[in-house]
Amino acid sequence: SRVSFAEQVEVEIVENLTHKHKAVLWFTPHEMKSFKKFALLQARDMAANWNVEETEAFMGLENLVSRNIRNKVLENRRTYRMAVHCEQRRQLRARLYDPHAMAIVSQSFSAWSRQRARTAGLIHA
Repeated sequence: SRVSFAEQVEVEIVENLTHKHKAVLWFTPHEMKSFKKFALLQARDMAANWNVEETEAFMGLENLVSRNIRNKVLENRRTYRMAVHCEQRRQLRARLYDPHAMAIVSQSFSAWSRQRARTAGLIHA
């Protein structure tokens, strides 16, 4: 296929309405702050009513609901990445290519995430 351009074009200039109608087009800083406050209050309410230890599946809300869960998620991600990188370095130094060994490392260090994903899937099934 070939690209071609017209010899003449029409351009329409549209007035910038942002300055004239800013109040209707954008949220005010006060509104933004109130949205964030409302979301935080909702997250705290959920945390108070959920048994975190049993479900462990918050589908992304863990950053707001519980600092402990957020820290656990971040630590598990860091541990997973370090384990995979360590295996990559080991194979590189030994001049090996062993996808099975890489898969075993990946699987063993991602068990917690898989369990959370499975729980979320069962909740929504």
